[in-house]
Amino acid sequence: PTIVLALGGAFVSGTKTSIRTICEAYARKGYTVASIQYRLINDPNLLTAGDSIQFSEGVVLTLGDMKSAIRYLRYDALNGEIQCNFDSDLMFAGGISAGAIMANHIGYLDEDDDAIPEYLLDHINTHGGFEGNTNNIQVSSEVAGIVSFSGSLFRDKWINEGDVPIFMVHEEGDEIVPCN
Repeated sequence: PTIVLALGGAFVSGTKTSIRTICEAYARKGYTVASIQYRLINDPNLLTAGDSIQFSEGVVLTLGDMKSAIRYLRYDALNGEIQCNFDSDLMFAGGISAGAIMANHIGYLDEDDDAIPEYLLDHINTHGGFEGNTNNIQVSSEVAGIVSFSGSLFRDKWINEGDVPIFMVHEEGDEIVPCN
């Protein structure tokens, strides 16, 4: 199985090396682990305005980055180009804080969901649809499950019967990404 993990940092800071310890821990347990770097939101207007609608556009871009990484790894696994031996059908999205928010949305936000705000649909459509436009590799970005540490989901209504399972850990006292 492969876990594609993304770092925390509120979508504005951090590097993929910051989650090295958790990646190594999963690797010792037999998983293939990929730590991805995603585009950080560095537009001062989005950060200082406190405008969550504008900020959500940056988050949509990161979803495309994670899906792109999943497609890249799956494509290479199917074509034998990577020297790692992993099952392309057992790919999981995961992360910490912002990375977990990304993974949760990859697992549960899809075209069939109700109550997707119009501004969010506009961002999604502007940036390549639900698959994003980070790359154009034509393989699935579907995952077998989610590994979420201190993440959240914008709408709980997006979790539907038959969706992928989730392993979620969250501290009640988290003031950055509140549990509720």
